[in-house]
Amino acid sequence: GTANSNQMLLEAMGLHVPGAAFIHPHAPSASRLPKELFMNRLSYALATVITLSLASPALSQTRWALGLGVEFAPDFPTASDESVAPTPLIDRLKDGESLYADLKSGPRIGLFETDNFEAGFALNFDPGRDTDDLALGLIGLGEVDLAVEVGGFVAFRFDPFAVRLDVLTDVADGHGGLIATPSLEWFSDSENRLRFNARIGVDWVDRDYVESYFGVNATQAVATQLARYAPDSGVARSFISAGFAYDLNDHWAMVGSGGFSRWMGDAKDSPITQLGDEDYFSAKFGFMYIW
Repeated sequence: GTANSNQMLLEAMGLHVPGAAFIHPHAPSASRLPKELFMNRLSYALATVITLSLASPALSQTRWALGLGVEFAPDFPTASDESVAPTPLIDRLKDGESLYADLKSGPRIGLFETDNFEAGFALNFDPGRDTDDLALGLIGLGEVDLAVEVGGFVAFRFDPFAVRLDVLTDVADGHGGLIATPSLEWFSDSENRLRFNARIGVDWVDRDYVESYFGVNATQAVATQLARYAPDSGVARSFISAGFAYDLNDHWAMVGSGGFSRWMGDAKDSPITQLGDEDYFSAKFGFMYIW
């Protein structure tokens, strides 16, 4: 019940950085606390997922797909310029499951499954916004750091379709928000060497996310001459995507995916969006090794 014992309990749970209560907020080491707290939270989440996976013999019988590809996408949300950059490709497959391509940048790991239902852990990465990618007059908007989005998903399958809901929240102090993505998916026959899939859905985002990318506060308004803008939570994006996977042999596969997205609601009405693009196209292509 003492302050020290309470702190030790929070540290053991990964919710408190050891020694943080005794570091002055203006000390040089204080700037490292958010990163250390993020690593604690992420390692705690990953350890939990691994423990749950190993606890079930069915879930421990998995294969991993790891590879490297290139991605064509806007430099950041609403950017009018696109770039091509290398991107890691990672996925997790159950025994007997075939690989399909997706625009997501992280794996979905099923932890509970029945014939028509699956639920599990989801991980995604959002690179954020770099001032180097901003037009000269918009540099005052500032950066949005890398977001590591951690959460879960549920999926109901009725072959060849599936209805899925992903809910992820940023744990790395990037955009700091929450994203909920309901979607409808279609899959071609998994027995074929060449397989196709398609997905359509929307992103609902909370206020933290939409303010990070689309809001203009008083300081930003002075620096950019944009009108102040305070967007609210809501449906911010609609999208449609398609992909393919081709098995080169038992271990190597070629994958590709592409999609079209449109910003909606308060995100679309932002003065930042008006200076950029409300519609954009993105694509990935690469090779993956499965073991």
